[in-house]
Amino acid sequence: MKKEKIVYAGTQYISYLDRVNDKDFLDNINTYVITDLNFDGYPELFMGMAAMTSPELYTALTIENHQVKKIVFTGDTGGSNYCYNGAQYLFSCRKNKLHLGVPGLLNLERRLDSKTKKGHWIANDGTQLNYNNYQGSYLELKLNGTNLYAKERFYYQYDNEYSLKETYRVNKKKVSRSVFEKSLAQYKQYNKTQLYKKNHSSYGDFDEAPWSDYKYHIEQGVKQLKQ
Repeated sequence: MKKEKIVYAGTQYISYLDRVNDKDFLDNINTYVITDLNFDGYPELFMGMAAMTSPELYTALTIENHQVKKIVFTGDTGGSNYCYNGAQYLFSCRKNKLHLGVPGLLNLERRLDSKTKKGHWIANDGTQLNYNNYQGSYLELKLNGTNLYAKERFYYQYDNEYSLKETYRVNKKKVSRSVFEKSLAQYKQYNKTQLYKKNHSSYGDFDEAPWSDYKYHIEQGVKQLKQ
């Protein structure tokens, strides 16, 4: 990514957030993720809450035609799909249903198909539903303009105490746990990870500035991506 485009995107996102009248949603933010999903040089911005049982994604922004635009999610839903009091936030659940949670972005990987030699994004978007119950899905992501399309490749739900029935899917077809594990292992074997630039905030970053200080955290993300 060119440094000029990274700086431009960061400046535009800050300016956009400055103009938002109702900033109450910032009280629930503890995660910022900045990465270039469509390789146009302008990184996308995602803001949300990394939490055990409710990892909501509140804001998803991109640069199109030199302007900040909201990202619209289409396709399949991730394993940590939540909508937090949507009407009062930038990313309205009524208009644009959230298909992805914060875990999917923190666990985002770029993988290369060994046969086609084409790369793709895969997000392990999972959450802990309660103390022992886990649910998640591996979503293949593609950003085209302002539309982020999600395709479910794998889905899992299991309980450590086995009090609930386990559910596994491969390409949306129900399978046994052994078939799921074998298919996932084969996928990882034939789709090797690729390096890419991403910056995400950690809890330690909030020792330097409050969660709601989006200017500080976006500027830090821009600084890291420029290196």
